[in-house]
Amino acid sequence: INLQAGQRVFIGEAPTALDRLVGDLSATLTRDDPTIPPTEQRVYIRADRNVRYGDFMQVMNTLQGNGFYQVALINEEL
Repeated sequence: INLQAGQRVFIGEAPTALDRLVGDLSATLTRDDPTIPPTEQRVYIRADRNVRYGDFMQVMNTLQGNGFYQVALINEEL
């Protein structure tokens, strides 16, 4: 999942929205590996440095509230 300023959310390169995130993510993960339930797969999040903390937490809470607990953050050195 890629988060960008202005509450823009992407799964890979495909845009999505917070209200569609779980459905879009589940569809993508199922397509990528149908042998593992989506909520048991690791989800990686990368956020633009200009993303507000509250916006980031909305995404995290949405994921966890829907059973996605294996979430990892991607850190890139500057």
